[in-house]
Amino acid sequence: MVVPFDNQEAYHGTNGFNDIKFDSLPDTSRVSSESAVDAIRRIVAAHPGELSSIDIIKISRYFFIFFFFFFLFCPGEVTMLCLAPLTNLALALKVDPSLSSHLKEVVLMGGNIEGMGNTAMSVAAEFNFLADPEAAFVVLNCASPCPVTIISWELCFKYFNIPMEWRKKKLGVTETTQAELFNRLEQPWFDNYDFDPEVWMLCDQVAMAVVLNPGLVKESRRKRATVELAGHLSRGNMLLEWRPYIERTEDFKPNVVVINRVDEEAFMQDLLRAFQFKF
Repeated sequence: MVVPFDNQEAYHGTNGFNDIKFDSLPDTSRVSSESAVDAIRRIVAAHPGELSSIDIIKISRYFFIFFFFFFLFCPGEVTMLCLAPLTNLALALKVDPSLSSHLKEVVLMGGNIEGMGNTAMSVAAEFNFLADPEAAFVVLNCASPCPVTIISWELCFKYFNIPMEWRKKKLGVTETTQAELFNRLEQPWFDNYDFDPEVWMLCDQVAMAVVLNPGLVKESRRKRATVELAGHLSRGNMLLEWRPYIERTEDFKPNVVVINRVDEEAFMQDLLRAFQFKF
């Protein structure tokens, strides 16, 4: 990070799990001391030939709050899903510029397309981009030729509407381990819900669903995107080029795909199948 980010909100609790207490502790033997940057480069270079387990790289005690990287492996390709600030990916791209040529794609939840902020620290920036604007700038401007797909804050907040009644009376009553865990994790959030009480507001889940099932995307557009780095009020704001005659010029060609609409009914069916699965 070029500028230290002092996050005092602890939106997901101090442990990333809404501070829920569990009877058992997670298996920390899977947590490696390898740096996230080295792990990204190793995984991409390895080009695994089949679906592999998720690598978990602990780089600091804030890892579970700030750095989530999931790798889905296909033959000779890696899709990187980023659900938090982009510090590690940006560092990996800077350390190894060839990395972008070996990634299949980057899908990220972050940024905004209508100037809406989602944190008390900014009226104009989405949290993941605000936490490290320089990293977001690097990813958007240096990831090419790797495709970058963006699930923006506005998509999640304004244009993706899952009924809260379905969440609680359909998904929430599923009798499986994953449903029980999810209910426990979300209850503190529901107890202090700041959004439309009729809508279950989702972000990371939308990004994950799109990676697992690209057919969920109903509408998207290619745009030129960058990030404001110097503004006193707008630092971290993602800016899109809307002028078509500018986008036709060499220096302003589209560098991201912005998802506009996701199939809500199909999403609910996918999620329900996942929650009903018996391990």
